[in-house]
Amino acid sequence: MHHEKNLLSFIVDVWFGMTQFPSGWAKPAVVKGYFEGHEHAVLQELFFNELLLQGFKRTPWQLILPEQTAGLIKKIETTPEGGNQFHIRFYSDGTIDCELEAHNFSLQHWSGYRVKDSNLLHQFLDASHISQEKRPHIQKLFGVKDYSHSVVRAKHRS
Repeated sequence: MHHEKNLLSFIVDVWFGMTQFPSGWAKPAVVKGYFEGHEHAVLQELFFNELLLQGFKRTPWQLILPEQTAGLIKKIETTPEGGNQFHIRFYSDGTIDCELEAHNFSLQHWSGYRVKDSNLLHQFLDASHISQEKRPHIQKLFGVKDYSHSVVRAKHRS
């Protein structure tokens, strides 16, 4: 669902989201990425570092969701649906998820096009230099955590 946005509603949306979860400014270890304390940490860190080589970036502007240990974004050309940024998050239970959304500073970021799909991660793994032996183990970590809908104001949820 597409909603007409203005600067005031964007500011209210940002304020609402930031009252739900802390930002990367408050959690610099997550912005940097930390991978320890769970059995999948080595595989997550391997994929995280590969994504950095593919042009993904760390950002303190992200909201840090429960159990998130790292997160990366990558801007792309705008899709016909309105997505133009990948957001990949890593969690302490081993899950790696990906969302295609409107970029952070777009008026549509909080209420525009957004799709969570673990299949999006396969294209990045396929383009990686990660060994064929390790790829199936990383693929098993691909999943969906749906926390992001908690940061969207109720009247704007689809």
